Amino acid sequence: MTLNKKLLQIEYLNEIASEIKNSQSEEFIKNKLGYLLEFYDLLNFSFSYETPYFRARKTIDGKPYVSTSDTYYPPNNLTSAGRLNERGDSFLYLSMSLDTALSEINATDGDIIQVSAYVTKRKSLTLGVIGEFYRSSRGSASLLDKTHSFKISNFVRELSLKDRGLALSFLYTDLFFDELLRSPNAVKNEYLHSRVLSKLIFEKYPFLDGLIYHSVASEANFNLGLPNKKADSAVALTSTMLMKIKKRYPYGLYDIEAYKIPIEIKRNGDIIWE
Repeated sequence: MTLNKKLLQIEYLNEIASEIKNSQSEEFIKNKLGYLLEFYDLLNFSFSYETPYFRARKTIDGKPYVSTSDTYYPPNNLTSAGRLNERGDSFLYLSMSLDTALSEINATDGDIIQVSAYVTKRKSLTLGVIGEFYRSSRGSASLLDKTHSFKISNFVRELSLKDRGLALSFLYTDLFFDELLRSPNAVKNEYLHSRVLSKLIFEKYPFLDGLIYHSVASEANFNLGLPNKKADSAVALTSTMLMKIKKRYPYGLYDIEAYKIPIEIKRNGDIIWE
């Protein structure tokens, strides 16, 4: 980032953002978001995470899933539109904590949930993140280390001293994209805005393994979205088990108990429960 970076004027940017949010035309949204991305540098980094990522699925009548394919991303022909993915183009969605994974599927008292844990196959993943420019500028970044967070904060401060309007524009774009990705009402229009933004990001940054984003269901926690082809080379299933929700508390907290553990997970993907 340099102070000579090209940015749109804040009023013009605000006008375009309003047009995008009010539009239900996929082509219009794609064109306008593509234009805004020309003035936005996605924050991306190598992310190392030593503990597992989690994925949760509600069971039917408490019966466990018997194939690892049921704990993974769905086949493309059964894939509906999601927060980051197009219909027919599956993503693997993972959470960085068990409670977040349970919150994402709206688990509640008495539910029998199959929870699977995944670990990375490599030392690190290359992930993109949106919203951390703004959080760093406010001293509240939760993903970046202090050194990089300080550099961003200092850049925004220097940009503000040069031209406060440009500093506002820089932050506005980051906040606007963050809003699109985390909208709690996005399901109502099949995640139109967020999935178009996601597709454009992966087209612009093909080296990304995935996107990491703040959970909508569990505040201050994170989810990870990996395109299916990236997921195959990036993560591996390490365990799966059934859990019973004893009690769901506010703020995304759960009291749980282990319900059942499989005897074996075979190489062909069969999960042997008894």
